Amino acid sequence: MQSKLLLPLSVAALAFAAGCGSNSWPANMEANFLNACEVNGNRSGCECALSNLKESMTADEFEAAEKIAVAGVVDPRLRDAAASCKK
Repeated sequence: MQSKLLLPLSVAALAFAAGCGSNSWPANMEANFLNACEVNGNRSGCECALSNLKESMTADEFEAAEKIAVAGVVDPRLRDAAASCKK
């Protein structure tokens, strides 16, 4: 499953490269996101994007967004979460 996470998470990380959330996500999901994001971004930006994602979508919604991102359809919440962290 981790390899399936890398492409969609990289999409969010690439969007980042070009506060705590209210949703509870599994720790392994958060770690996978941060690891994939940090390939193309920095730690603080990736933490910001993760926080924004947790504010805007549940873990289940994120998993669904990952699945459609593999097909090339990126949920705008993925882009927005990263874009709002650009400084």
